[in-house]
Amino acid sequence: MDLLLRQLHYTSFAGIGFQQLASQQVPQAVQTVFSDRIISCYWDVLNPPSLGYRAVYLHQMTSHQALFGWIYHEGIDEKTQNAIPYFICYYLDETLLSFHLDTIFTYLQKGPLAVIDRQNPSIIEKKVVPNLWTYKPARPGVIIAPEVCQQCHNALNQGELINLFVPLSAQETVIVLSEQTYEQQIANLSVYQNYIIEEIIDEFENLSDSSYQDKQSSSSQLNIKTNSVLLTKVNANSLPIASNTINSIAQESVKKSSLADVNSIPFDRNNIQFLLRIGIIATTLAVTISIYRLIQISISNPISSEVGSNVQVEYKTFAEVPNVPEGVFNYGGSPTFAPLRSPAVLAALSQSQRQYQLRFVEPVGIPQGSGTGIKMLLDGELSFALSSRPLKQDELAQAKARGFALEQIPIAIDGITFFVNPRNLIVGLNLSQLQDIFSGKITNWKNVGGLDLPITAFSFDPQVSGTADVVQQRVLAGREFGNVQIVSTATEAILKVAATPGSIGYSSASVVVGQKTIYPLPLSIAPGEMFITPFVGANKTVLNKTALANGSYPLTRRLFAIVKRDGSLDEQAGVAYTNLLATDEGEKMIDQAGFVSIR
Repeated sequence: MDLLLRQLHYTSFAGIGFQQLASQQVPQAVQTVFSDRIISCYWDVLNPPSLGYRAVYLHQMTSHQALFGWIYHEGIDEKTQNAIPYFICYYLDETLLSFHLDTIFTYLQKGPLAVIDRQNPSIIEKKVVPNLWTYKPARPGVIIAPEVCQQCHNALNQGELINLFVPLSAQETVIVLSEQTYEQQIANLSVYQNYIIEEIIDEFENLSDSSYQDKQSSSSQLNIKTNSVLLTKVNANSLPIASNTINSIAQESVKKSSLADVNSIPFDRNNIQFLLRIGIIATTLAVTISIYRLIQISISNPISSEVGSNVQVEYKTFAEVPNVPEGVFNYGGSPTFAPLRSPAVLAALSQSQRQYQLRFVEPVGIPQGSGTGIKMLLDGELSFALSSRPLKQDELAQAKARGFALEQIPIAIDGITFFVNPRNLIVGLNLSQLQDIFSGKITNWKNVGGLDLPITAFSFDPQVSGTADVVQQRVLAGREFGNVQIVSTATEAILKVAATPGSIGYSSASVVVGQKTIYPLPLSIAPGEMFITPFVGANKTVLNKTALANGSYPLTRRLFAIVKRDGSLDEQAGVAYTNLLATDEGEKMIDQAGFVSIR
């Protein structure tokens, strides 16, 4: 995953009392909203929740600003005897789109990445969320019912701001499969397995203590009862967009059943530990079977696309992909995709699917870029577009006003590489330093450990370039570029940095890799954290695909095909393009182009 999240925390610290902490670059207005609309709304000091309480929330301030996180009951303060709340919040300063929403729901159900030490508070740093396979939550989250997720998606599609609040249900021991991606389902299943095992361990630990005390008497009896909740209970008043659905969920009854009545067995610690092991093994086996069945269902019933294609990533060659339309189809957009539209790639596609011909169209009189390509798609000049950044809210609104929808389909992973003149010896930079350089706050390399040289920064136009837009959002936190010199192409940026002492530029890693006239900079997320290099190998000529794939490289991004959802032949052409690149043969082409496959 490549979401850059800033953190906010609120709780009571030893010797300090209640305090709100925030990582750098969180605007004061956002901190105020966190205090007024999250903390004040979801924690009643006069009527606090019971011990063990936890909840999750998602609050959209605007279409491109969202707060989401967790609430925990931290116990009772010894002095005041009051319940202590702990709010963890992640601030996303990026347009909230459908795939973002799915990702956030997964995070909320898994739990926060880290918690702070209330005895010794430290500086709160911003986080880049890892992918689902390496996401290790510090605490459990809360299951969100699939009906609620769908209602949020509907609200997002209608341009409404989401305000979601979901408390922990009575017992979260039933796996509720939602309409998620395969990766998300598997990731969530692993979390729910932890819930189940923790529940069993808690039950038996409590039982073990009481049974050990009862052992002093002549006999003991055991009656175990567990509760199972079908769906998460949700406060209906906190989510108007899903009130009917939530009311129906809240009315689900809690089923109780007696699991055992073994009066004749004397229970000592050995008996308890034996049953504990049996319970854990049985639970793990049940969850494993569920995962196996999910895999079987996913393989035997692949989800088809909206234009009737049944293509999934199971196909090996271009020739095997069905539903590829006939005709000559115009496409255009980001120059980042240049390696994927080489003569070799286009020849391989046309030889395997002779009826399917692609023609790259460049804009007339204006620079080529993601924004330009999307505009040409909206104006009917292209069948589909290529973008190195996510869609923006105004682009989605324009499409809606014209009677169709736009969909971004990820096809590859890329990294944005910053590079300097090789005579400027810089070990690496963190994102905060990059922000100061490109905003104009830092103007000399000596301020970041380099030579006493003035800084000359080169940048693309963020109104045109998707790469510049990502840098503006992820590095500058949405602020404007400072005193930078605008370049039109990656080649121009490389040539100017190579010829200008004290200069710095950036481009796609696929373009920078192997360039000997510039020095690619290792990056870190924050001061004091490890620098991650975009390239590896003796001469830094090999893409660091591991760091890009797992999101540890700070400026990882996804590349998209933008498809117009209107049921036309153009839509089918765009979907076919993504399906072709999703094959084994397409994956090799992506690899050879200097990108990382999303598979």
